[in-house]
Amino acid sequence: MAFHTRLGRIGNRVIRACAELVLHGEKKFHALLEFSIVDDQTIRAVNVTFLQHDYATDVITFPYEEGSRIEAEIFISGDTARRQAFEYRVSVREEVARLVIHGVLHVCGFDDKRKRDKIVMEKRENLYLNRYMQRDRTKQ
Repeated sequence: MAFHTRLGRIGNRVIRACAELVLHGEKKFHALLEFSIVDDQTIRAVNVTFLQHDYATDVITFPYEEGSRIEAEIFISGDTARRQAFEYRVSVREEVARLVIHGVLHVCGFDDKRKRDKIVMEKRENLYLNRYMQRDRTKQ
């Protein structure tokens, strides 16, 4: 895991727990995921270079293999996560968890380009986020 921007006390434990929760729930038992927490400038450059979108975004997922073994690289903007946490009135930890879950769902084959697919993906995202937050509360 690469942390190119600081998330405070949020880090490997949150990312790993959320990724494992989704992978287990989606019955994907062979996965190699690399997460990079970057700033808005870096995620914008990635977005321009690989997706031809000239803006910063919250999460970008690059799946490399599918089938029985999943390999992917997931970029998350720590800057955007902080802004969205403030906007949605949630903790940065919860917003980062949501972004990790969203990225891993993409790796598992979920898409959010069409309205119907987006609704399905959001339901799964909320399911896993609620499970994670419930577990996280009981550990505190």
